[in-house]
Amino acid sequence: ALAVPPHMAAYVQAAAEDFGSGVIQQTPQRWQDYVDQLKDQGANAEPDEQLEAYLADRVRAELRPYQKQGIVWMRNLETWGCHGILADDMGLGKTIQALAWIALPRMQSVIDDRPVLVVCPASLVDNWWVEAQSFVPHLNCYVHRGPKRYREASDLTNQDLIITSYATLR
Repeated sequence: ALAVPPHMAAYVQAAAEDFGSGVIQQTPQRWQDYVDQLKDQGANAEPDEQLEAYLADRVRAELRPYQKQGIVWMRNLETWGCHGILADDMGLGKTIQALAWIALPRMQSVIDDRPVLVVCPASLVDNWWVEAQSFVPHLNCYVHRGPKRYREASDLTNQDLIITSYATLR
């Protein structure tokens, strides 16, 4: 028997189906229900009315349909407890998609009031700050760099978004 973390359910299920009859599957109903849920949510990458309304209220931008799909995808990953990489081509609005997702309430209340950390190349720190001020100005945004940066995590508790560079993080 092989124990697989739940977030790998859909992948393992698809791989087993690709092998065909050479794989003997004993799939508990709970597992199959989880796989079906992941497949259903993955297929539904369109924002619902509540999400549309929230984005319209909290994000100062006209999001393109593919950007909304990206936000829904990130939201689904968060719901499933998974991680992902938003890897659209340059110039297609990954920053605004990430900022819009950050502006949403978290799916797990335990992390709802914690700041989000963005780590990027030093050359993009100011760009992230400018875009945050433009698109989600209601977020408390702090650029963590320079000799006067906060030294204690407790100093950052009133921030929604913390932006820093790889070098500063290191």
